[in-house]
Amino acid sequence: MPLLMMAIFLAVQFSLVYLGNQVISTTARQAARSVRTGVDEQTAQASAQAYADKVGHGLVTDVQITFASVPPGTSGPQIRVVVTGKALKLVPGIEAPTVSKTVQGPIELFQPDTP
Repeated sequence: MPLLMMAIFLAVQFSLVYLGNQVISTTARQAARSVRTGVDEQTAQASAQAYADKVGHGLVTDVQITFASVPPGTSGPQIRVVVTGKALKLVPGIEAPTVSKTVQGPIELFQPDTP
């Protein structure tokens, strides 16, 4: 019986970490999408934090969102967004697993038509 209970707890904990990872992943994509389309970083960070709270419903805590410029690539200037947080823990006394996601992409720039 103890082994069965431990297996059930581990399966549920794994599921909570997986769901937390999905919340962090969508939050990182949302923040990157905002910054790439011209929204300033403070507004994008507040929007992403609200998005994590809304979508996560408590599945992740201590969400940290950082933005970094990346040297321009072939497609121009780029932005990197790193989102980290703690997944919900099931067993008291064990530290909550940390989940993290990095998203990088080019910043979209308006280029007028040339005749």
